[in-house]
Amino acid sequence: MLYRADRTARPFSVFPTEEIVNGTAWCEDLESSNYNMMITKQAGGREEGLWRESHVFDIVVVLGHNDNPIVRGKGSGIFFHVARENYTPTEGCVAASLTDIIEVLGKCKKDTLFCVRE
Repeated sequence: MLYRADRTARPFSVFPTEEIVNGTAWCEDLESSNYNMMITKQAGGREEGLWRESHVFDIVVVLGHNDNPIVRGKGSGIFFHVARENYTPTEGCVAASLTDIIEVLGKCKKDTLFCVRE
C-alpha cells in the first residue's frame, strides 16, 4: 500500500506501506526491466506518476496484477485508489471514496485477498 503523507495520515493496514514522494512512479515501459514496478520517475521515461495534484493516488493499494511472473504487455499498475469526485471510470483500476478505502483497509487481515471481477 502507498499513501501521500502530506495529505493523509498513514492508514491503518496490515499490508506493507510506503510513502508516495515527489518522483514516485509506476513503470509502464514494455522495454524496461522495471516494467510493472514502482520506480523513481525518469526523464523521458514511460511511467505513471503517483505524485499528482488530484487526490486519486492519496492512498493506493497495489492489486498485484501481472506480477508473478511479470509478462510484458499483459498490463501494469492495477490499483485500488481514491475515486474522482464524480466517479468517472478508471484506466483498469478499482476506485472508491477515501473513507471507504480506509474502512476496507481497517478490516483486512494478513491473508485477505482482493478479488476484482468485471
